[in-house]
Amino acid sequence: MLFGGQLLTLGTSALLSVPAGIALGFITYKAQRSWYGDDRDSALIKGLIVALLTAIPTSLPGFLTIPSGIVGLVHLFRRNSSHE
Repeated sequence: MLFGGQLLTLGTSALLSVPAGIALGFITYKAQRSWYGDDRDSALIKGLIVALLTAIPTSLPGFLTIPSGIVGLVHLFRRNSSHE
């Protein structure tokens, strides 16, 4: 059931999802290093997570989107307040 889309398209969607995952993982790695000052390992882990989630041929549940964004904002505010 998880990979039902792959069966219907006979695997052709992987031709798009895998390269897109690689590209977004690389962009995430560079953004984390440049914009957020993450060390190499942290940025690499985040980039790999984005690449994996993008390459999986199914969507994430909508109920995870907003809570995940809120958790990210809390961490950002905590990081900014500790630098002051």
